[in-house]
Amino acid sequence: MSVSRSENIHRASKELAISPGSLSKAIARLEDELSLKLFDRVGRNIKLNSYGKYLQVQAKQILQLEEKARIEIIGEDISFRALIGAPEILLSEFGVSIAHMIKTHFPFSQVQLLKIDESELEKKIESGEIHLGISSKNVSQDFESKKLVDTNFKLVISSEHPLFSRSKKTINISEILKYEFVLPNSHFLGRTNNADSFDGWRDDKFPRKIGYKTDSLYTLESLVLKGKAIAYLPEFLINKSDFKILKIIGCSFKCNQKIRLITKKKKDFGWLNNIAF
Repeated sequence: MSVSRSENIHRASKELAISPGSLSKAIARLEDELSLKLFDRVGRNIKLNSYGKYLQVQAKQILQLEEKARIEIIGEDISFRALIGAPEILLSEFGVSIAHMIKTHFPFSQVQLLKIDESELEKKIESGEIHLGISSKNVSQDFESKKLVDTNFKLVISSEHPLFSRSKKTINISEILKYEFVLPNSHFLGRTNNADSFDGWRDDKFPRKIGYKTDSLYTLESLVLKGKAIAYLPEFLINKSDFKILKIIGCSFKCNQKIRLITKKKKDFGWLNNIAF
């Protein structure tokens, strides 16, 4: 699983804490035993071929049956690895608490939190590369999901910003738009109900003065904290910061975001059935 997920012997060996040579020999022994090549080399990486993908599905089903039997026999003392995948911001905000919940029920488990783009989550859950995903996208009916939070975006500044002295009162949006904004340069804040911008703002209705763009949440937060820019952020981020939410008039639209926990049918994973997410 680790080799197919990372598509690289060296990365998989670090994940499994064994040497690359030992891992290569283990793959070679399995291929010799089956008289089949399971991987194709693509540059410096390796990918599962059609035989490897078939074997992966069969192996996953065997492991699930083994895990279910061990839980029924051993109970909460079972040792297993739970894999959670999500964009980094969703991992840090929601993945940690989910990991804690798993560890509370199964103290001997190991929880691995993997940074994965939202566009890859369903495919990786389907292939068994991760057990749980955290996503702001709409979820296919082939998966089970649970809403973790339903949040709105708000305009925020810090105490260093020129507007801070007026932040206790309502400010017209036309005044706010005179100042520079910092925008995400990708969907690292997650998806919203407005697909026209990376943070859900309606620039077609209320065009902003864009002073900064960044792919880093840390950089975005730093620009706001230093009073250099205004940002449009989801409430779950604002609640853990020192930002000040601006009260505005003259702007009627709202940007909403739903964060969901997704998985395959819970019956496929014995340990998931014992946790009330």
